Amino acid sequence: MNMKSGQDILTQAVDAARRTTGLPLVVQSDNTRGVYVIELPAHGKKQRFEVVTKNVDRFAIPALIKARERTGGRRLLVVAPYVTGDMAQRCRELKLPFIDAAGNVYLEGAGLLIYVAGLPKPEEMTSKPYRALTTAGLQVAFVLLSEPRLLQASQREIARCAGVALGSVGPVLEDLQQRHYAGPRKPGKPKLMNAGRLLDEFVTHYPMRLRPKLLIRRFNAEPSRLSGLNVAKCGALWGGSWRPTG
Repeated sequence: MNMKSGQDILTQAVDAARRTTGLPLVVQSDNTRGVYVIELPAHGKKQRFEVVTKNVDRFAIPALIKARERTGGRRLLVVAPYVTGDMAQRCRELKLPFIDAAGNVYLEGAGLLIYVAGLPKPEEMTSKPYRALTTAGLQVAFVLLSEPRLLQASQREIARCAGVALGSVGPVLEDLQQRHYAGPRKPGKPKLMNAGRLLDEFVTHYPMRLRPKLLIRRFNAEPSRLSGLNVAKCGALWGGSWRPTG
């Protein structure tokens, strides 16, 4: 982010935090280090946080910022355009304070704990996500990364392999073409392009958008009975941390 946009986001986030919590957050500029600091009085003491303006739209970002905090020996506070409910929970698990332009807040310190999450994104920030980053889009991207030849198959076949509705395949393919992940379906045979970048995109968004919606079940069985099963004939493979012996 450039300095101007960072200042705008900081102003919006501080105003929103004051509105939702009623707290007198004070923003100061540390000219010697070129950073902003937010002060908050609590129980007769001033809590100080160094501002990090960052778009926390990737699952790994909070952990990276927290590691930076440990290295620098200072308390950091993330100022973001918007923090989703899942990302807010992630920040709280890491004890990484944040505020955003919607009024979501997490602040923790000596004698201080404030947590506001789940407020909707402001209308001016709402935009349609890339279709390949929706739940169905990630499923389509996964099968194309696994079997690039499917780009030459019919949309019905792609939908069957991905386990999605037929109507969702076309918009996803169009999105992938517009962002140069796939060549045009006509003329010639389309090809998957920039597969490494598409994989990075999938890995980034999978924990937040696709994984929570997957059907997860746990089963118990006697290991002695499982070890004698030939699952290969059923088109299956053993997976997980346990492997049958014998």
